[in-house]
Amino acid sequence: IGAACLALVVMYFYDSHIQSSDDNYSVSFWRDFNYQRKIRVQENARSIKTFGEVSYWSMRRKHPWMALCIRHPGDFVTSMKRILILTVLVFNTMTLCALLVGQKQQLPM
Repeated sequence: IGAACLALVVMYFYDSHIQSSDDNYSVSFWRDFNYQRKIRVQENARSIKTFGEVSYWSMRRKHPWMALCIRHPGDFVTSMKRILILTVLVFNTMTLCALLVGQKQQLPM
């Protein structure tokens, strides 16, 4: 619980550092997002450069742990939201493990 609270405070300051009152980050985010979707469906877009760009963008948006620090500044899912989602995920996993301790676990036949 302490680590989650500490991470929330750190991510709050991190978000306030990279967020700007300017709306340009949001416009830039959606333009980049649409560009990445466009390159995925273009013909003859298979190259190592395209693969690298699409992979990096996917990591920024979809990887649960790496997206905390390398997210796009205009992304509407902030680092604080991401850390809260991960904290809930960890607590759900811990609860499930606590419920299954001591149970005979086998596949149904």
